[in-house]
Amino acid sequence: MFELAIANRQSARGSTFWKKVEEEEWIPKRSADSMRNFWKSNADSGLEAYLHNAIVNKIWYCHAFPQIPHVRIGANSNVTAVENRLFDIANSKPQQNYRMEE
Repeated sequence: MFELAIANRQSARGSTFWKKVEEEEWIPKRSADSMRNFWKSNADSGLEAYLHNAIVNKIWYCHAFPQIPHVRIGANSNVTAVENRLFDIANSKPQQNYRMEE
């Protein structure tokens, strides 16, 4: 969501942008209001602060998947079959240019 909003800084301030994101399902199963509220809450502090807070407070949140991969750092990390499948899905998606502003 940060990548999308940062690529469209001016538009991301308004609800029209997030309604378009919802309609085009760029972020599945997320409402325009939810995305806009998330961006308004986190835009000023930035991605690094958001990730730090999520890691420190063990916030595991996903927009579309009921089971969220739990990141394990280290060479001997065991990855579950569900996590492997989610990583495969993410890696198979073509890279998109999220810039919508001209």
